[in-house]
Amino acid sequence: AHTGWIGAPARIPKVPAAPTSLGVDSITTTSIRHLFSGNSDNGSAMIRWESQRATDPGFTQNVVTINHPFSGEQTHTDLPPGTRHYFRARGVNGVGAGPWSSTADGTTLPAVAPGISVSPSLSVPSATVSLTPPGGVSGVTEYNIEYR
Repeated sequence: AHTGWIGAPARIPKVPAAPTSLGVDSITTTSIRHLFSGNSDNGSAMIRWESQRATDPGFTQNVVTINHPFSGEQTHTDLPPGTRHYFRARGVNGVGAGPWSSTADGTTLPAVAPGISVSPSLSVPSATVSLTPPGGVSGVTEYNIEYR
């Protein structure tokens, strides 16, 4: 018979796991919201979350880092219109900063609403309108059509 104490080894805390990037939404001419989900704290309480944006996917140009207390989202404001931005996030716990999430990107809307070409086709009792944005325009999420 064996006697004695058997115990599990103590878990050594590590930096937090990389959050999951969930993409971007709520895009305006001057802001974009980056959504992300925190994962494991790896045995040490979370201190903060960091969101980072840049104008290049390597995060070397126009880099801005924002600290905040909660995982989930960060709205980046005061962005120039019609500019593509890249976003990532990471957690910081008592051990240190974890790895960055994967990258999400989005383009702010143009400062001036893009022109469109309209091709109406009328026949009683219905009308069909085809809208075509000009070449090179991106970020338009909808056009509103009114009739009387």
